[in-house]
Amino acid sequence: MLFHTPTFAVFFAVVLLAYGLAGQERRYWPLRKLILLAASLIFYMAWRVEHGWILLACILISFFCAIGIEKASSPRKKLLIFTAAILGNILLLAHFKYSSFALRNAADFFDWLGFPSSSPFVEIALPIGISFYVFQALSYLIDVWKGRTPACRRVLDFALFISFFPQLIAGPILRSHQMLPQLDEPRRLRAEAFRYGLGCFAVGLIKKMLLADPLGGLADPLFAQPQLYGAQALWVGLYAYAFQIYFDFSGYTDMAIGIAWMLGFRLTKNFDHPYLAFNIRDFWRRWHITLSTWFRDYVYIPLGGSRCSESRMSANLVLTMALCGLWHGAGWMFVLWGIYHGLLLVLYRQYSRIRGKFFSALDLRRAGTILSAALTFHLVLLGWLIFRSPSPAIFRQYVGGLIKWDVAAPFPFFQAMAVVFCFIIHAAGARLPFHEQWHQVRGWLQGVGYAGLMLLLYLFSQDTERFIYFQF
Repeated sequence: MLFHTPTFAVFFAVVLLAYGLAGQERRYWPLRKLILLAASLIFYMAWRVEHGWILLACILISFFCAIGIEKASSPRKKLLIFTAAILGNILLLAHFKYSSFALRNAADFFDWLGFPSSSPFVEIALPIGISFYVFQALSYLIDVWKGRTPACRRVLDFALFISFFPQLIAGPILRSHQMLPQLDEPRRLRAEAFRYGLGCFAVGLIKKMLLADPLGGLADPLFAQPQLYGAQALWVGLYAYAFQIYFDFSGYTDMAIGIAWMLGFRLTKNFDHPYLAFNIRDFWRRWHITLSTWFRDYVYIPLGGSRCSESRMSANLVLTMALCGLWHGAGWMFVLWGIYHGLLLVLYRQYSRIRGKFFSALDLRRAGTILSAALTFHLVLLGWLIFRSPSPAIFRQYVGGLIKWDVAAPFPFFQAMAVVFCFIIHAAGARLPFHEQWHQVRGWLQGVGYAGLMLLLYLFSQDTERFIYFQF
């Protein structure tokens, strides 16, 4: 049930109607939360009914173990319950996301040793959104164990916190303090909030259907067979993929935030114009913010963070980013992408120390802003090539094609102009927040705008495609 399909429009209209008709007084709030929980479970099981038990298992394990942690009579018992809860959630994630990957690599290793396996290999279907809701549950359990947040005693509230359908499939990854307090007080349906949410949803719809999907149609053939194309086309395809993944994922986030606003909830921001970042650390403060802060708070800092020797800190950065890469997918190219970003962060830290030591008296910010942003973008671009390549062989072919410039090869002018247009849209959004400005427009003009958007989608949108991050 994709956000940008008529099926979801009908589903959301029914949910909104039932949610509104249940009454906005406090006494009806439990009923309205129950409607949202039922809608969330239906939304999730619409993808695959049999995977509903995995979501329920995550909810029940985390809910009861958190209460057990808080009630534990001794530190040893508290640690035992906490360990069981963490392992239970990690085993769910590991079995469904990484067991096939581990078995495949084990089989390859034994083949290399000369002991080929004759057993048939069975791929395990990946439950959609499992990486997101398991990480949300893990952060909650860790916060309860550390005493940062009290254990939730209302199973309805906790179940809705984990399964809230706007952000269930691809985030943002919420912390308990960001969502559970919103479930204490009745969320009222307001016309202004509905209009604002609808504007956010429309911006996300444009990003997904009018920008990301056409860019995917441009990039996908090049990554499938890079040996068939010249350097000019491959460079344009690589830029196209960078903007495709941004508009696709940030478009989903805008739609999720918009849906939540229409229901009376507030979700946290997940993107802040990442391709305008001045350095690689700034990029990770702008890209997939809720995931990068999750790894910072629950992996990097517990490993020692920067409160240790320089070599240990560098190892912490690389290991954290390698795990971030593995989170994205059960494949070595994802791990390599994470290690690459970890090394970039280490190098940037060393550069910052040298710059502060030798150039502290100079103000190079204005002179170097454009150059540093361009360099950062192209370093990220190389990372996207690793990330997008389905295998090392495709990566080598693509890199080989990028550096073999053929003057006689035709230049894909219109495709290049489409990429330039996308960059302009991305950069302009930092100066002029479109949904904020749109919210100031008169209501009847908004109606005309939405009618025009529907016409544009009907005329120019391509076949409906899943969001890229659904695979994670």
